Amino acid sequence: MSYDLLAEVEQDTRLKRTSSSRGGQYNGPCPWCGGVDRFRVQPHYGLYGFFACNQCGRSGTAIDYLMLQRGMSKYEALAKIGWTPRDGSSLQLVIPRHAQANQPHWEEPPEQWQHAATAFYEACQQVLWSERGKGALNYLRGRGLSDETIRKAAFGYHPGAWRAPAKQWGRTTWLAQGIVIPWLLEGGIWRLTIRDERIAAGNRRYLQVPGGSNGLYLAQSLLLRRPAVVLVEGEFDALSIAQECGDLVAVIATGTTHGSHTPRWISRLARQERVLVAFDAEEDKGDAAAQWWLDHIAHAERLRPLWKDANQMLQDGADLREWIAAALAHAPLPTDAPPREPCKELIQAQPEQPPRRVFAPIPFPVQRTQCPFERIVVDRKGYVKTAPCQGRPLAHGWCAEHQEAQVLLDLGARLGYPRLQLTEYRAVGAGRANWQAYACRAPVRWLHHDCSFIRRHSPVGDVELDTTRHSVETLMGQAPSRATGKCNTFLPAFQRR
Repeated sequence: MSYDLLAEVEQDTRLKRTSSSRGGQYNGPCPWCGGVDRFRVQPHYGLYGFFACNQCGRSGTAIDYLMLQRGMSKYEALAKIGWTPRDGSSLQLVIPRHAQANQPHWEEPPEQWQHAATAFYEACQQVLWSERGKGALNYLRGRGLSDETIRKAAFGYHPGAWRAPAKQWGRTTWLAQGIVIPWLLEGGIWRLTIRDERIAAGNRRYLQVPGGSNGLYLAQSLLLRRPAVVLVEGEFDALSIAQECGDLVAVIATGTTHGSHTPRWISRLARQERVLVAFDAEEDKGDAAAQWWLDHIAHAERLRPLWKDANQMLQDGADLREWIAAALAHAPLPTDAPPREPCKELIQAQPEQPPRRVFAPIPFPVQRTQCPFERIVVDRKGYVKTAPCQGRPLAHGWCAEHQEAQVLLDLGARLGYPRLQLTEYRAVGAGRANWQAYACRAPVRWLHHDCSFIRRHSPVGDVELDTTRHSVETLMGQAPSRATGKCNTFLPAFQRR
């Protein structure tokens, strides 16, 4: 039995016969991507014809067209074209044998796999806290995690890659090198994630040990009955929030943008009082993945990170506790882009003409011998590290390249170190420590933008850099020689947690 593919396609686009190839070829605009003649149909090729587009790449038979254009399932498309099995029986759904034999992928892993996984991560724990795991331990500390958090999370380190035998794991299993992250749920282990600390970017940073199941990382925190649950993507994001705000909220992670899309875990979250979806601040991935949860859980809310993700905020010294507390208090979440008009709060906090104030410099007992700026670098082996600036410090501690960091601190001192949303994805937390941390890490182009933004949106007076004397002078009606600032002597450098 054949099917008239030409009549089906002509319902969606205009076609014109262009050749006699394969019984006749018709060209026209593509139903999906348009064009003029990039789409071709050969209705007499085979039993069900053939179509293809040279631009978007869609191609196939009438069955594929019905599935792509009409949204039919394969079963519905086969029924539409009148396909029947060779033995003459009626068309029916067939469940593969392997699907019937295996458990659904969201159920608890096999007992043999759990025994092997438990022995593996416990052995890796000992390696992490030994001399062989020193580099991995420093990497975790560099991500902002405390030793207490690392121990409670049962992190380990696997120093070499090898293929484990099927006799132990139930199947031949590849165990990669990296930081071992166990998912401990309901008295067992559901999943093993390995983070290769040598790789700075790419899809190969996180690998799953085969045989695990789809769960929720830190799902046991749901038993704490907190007023809200924060749903994040990565394990490091979840631990960052748990470390800083564990007494305020419960926090769980899906592991990937499409993880935990199963009835078991959706129902768990649906029973929570409030769900804050804090997936990564990425339009193509994080926002799209968060929307899925917003569509499936009625009381879910989007809590967009101020930086890329929660762990990046922790590394850069942002106040995670203030961020979470604002969401719990139903205050407007600090995720909007900076206003185009001058910030009203800052204007109301300062008079139109700021008074001439003289701030006493904060003493620093030891002469600084190195610029406090820290560069984020990737070495030849792919490790992400911080490297101190090699520039020669000038009068107040900064090198010539990073003088604008001192300007930012001076502006912050005049405003009282408030929390400021500088761009849609970047903010500096309230308090002197957060401003120091930001100044020590922010690139020069950020600092240039931030200083200009603060000058425009708050009347604190201009701040100018004297390149000859290497000092900060305030232009508030005083002579440069008499002007002093609260931060003219640099405050103690930011110490990583």
